[in-house]
Amino acid sequence: MGHEFHQAPPGVLPDRPKRKLEPESLVEPGLVLCSYKDSGWGDLVRLGKYEIGRFDDRLLDAAREAILATWDIDPATWWLTAVPSLRSPQLVGGFAGRLAGALKIPFSHALVKATETAEQKLMQNSAQQVENIMRAFRADTSLVRGGPVILVDDMIDSGWTITTCGARLRRAGSGPVYPFALASFRRGS
Repeated sequence: MGHEFHQAPPGVLPDRPKRKLEPESLVEPGLVLCSYKDSGWGDLVRLGKYEIGRFDDRLLDAAREAILATWDIDPATWWLTAVPSLRSPQLVGGFAGRLAGALKIPFSHALVKATETAEQKLMQNSAQQVENIMRAFRADTSLVRGGPVILVDDMIDSGWTITTCGARLRRAGSGPVYPFALASFRRGS
């Protein structure tokens, strides 16, 4: 994935004189299993997300293999959480719980979505995407652990949801945040 965002678009953070995100709030380079448009994995992501309401075990196995090949997971310190959804609360959370079990690391519902937002892919530009999700998420400090965390989402549309949720986790006391998504919907992917 490698999505890195270091500053918000103009006008999005009016309460902050600097738009630059603090280095300690940034997520680590992440990992995406496939492009949403791909046949194969992309087909399984679309089927799970829009028709079945559950992601196939083949995606679980592929995600586990990709993560273990990319990051040096220590079950004693690493943990996993998911980007929450009010529209489909069990879809990503259920997959993330199964993935944590497959990786033999703890799962925590450390993030809370406080308000419903439009899908990021419906936003016209980066400023609208950031504004759309800026106040939608918070971290439950009682559930945030101190070690490295894998932050799971089903889709990367803009990257701002992962950036925002990662910053919330870091500010709540987590260790480094490693994003993982099943698919990317970004232009050109």
